[in-house]
Amino acid sequence: EWHTWETGDTMPSKVLQQKITDLYLESFRTTPLVMQIGGGEMLARAVKGGAGWRADCFGDMGEDSAQWSHMRSFYQQALDAADASLAWKNGPVVFESCWTMQHWYDKGWDIDYILSEALRWHGSVWSNKSEAIPEQWWPKIVEFEKKMGYRFTVRQFVYPSRSGPGDDFTCRLEIENTGVAPCYHNFPPTLKLESSKNGYAVCLRSETDIKSWMPGLSEVEIRLAIPGNILNGSYVLSLALLDTLTGNPAIHLANEGIDDHGWLNLGQIEIH
Repeated sequence: EWHTWETGDTMPSKVLQQKITDLYLESFRTTPLVMQIGGGEMLARAVKGGAGWRADCFGDMGEDSAQWSHMRSFYQQALDAADASLAWKNGPVVFESCWTMQHWYDKGWDIDYILSEALRWHGSVWSNKSEAIPEQWWPKIVEFEKKMGYRFTVRQFVYPSRSGPGDDFTCRLEIENTGVAPCYHNFPPTLKLESSKNGYAVCLRSETDIKSWMPGLSEVEIRLAIPGNILNGSYVLSLALLDTLTGNPAIHLANEGIDDHGWLNLGQIEIH
């Protein structure tokens, strides 16, 4: 956790800290990285290299002193010092609860303030230590989960109603990220053409990188090619954000009309 607090040991030299930080940045080019918020100069170095940040003791509103707490006295100050407030655009923001939510409830801490700060800092992951959430706070946590990280909703999909074998196929996707952070892995938008009559199905994967879908609306033009050997007929057109390793949808879109396998039905298309 990048500190030696209460261990009796000292931190490695700045030279060694820099070597460790650079080793991670150089070795993990596609895996999202996070640096402990207490990393000092190395927090700034890691963030500059594309890392996000992690905060332990999240939720602390002043256990031992009303004059100092992690939430009000440390996190934002550390981010400002490291110029890390926009790090969430490149790497995830991760929290670990201080004690438990039940402890927060017993202490009378303001859960609305704590949750609003998690969203303001664009959090994607919260480790809650597998502890029960106070029943009185459960509705707030359910709503909070809908905003943390990313949440993609297809608002509009425009495409030609007819196409032919071997034709170029251009469509326009309008998608809204109603969360507070992007997705830090690329699961490319993929269209599936499927015919119940002839049993033919084909998936067409786009080159769109969804890591650029920040909170708010994104408009994407998708250009694909209809296979030259496709059979003529009527096809159901579906959309998914695909895991290229498994070939299965990776993200459940926040839309009605998702089938049991994770595909969003967009409508019909005629191939002739």
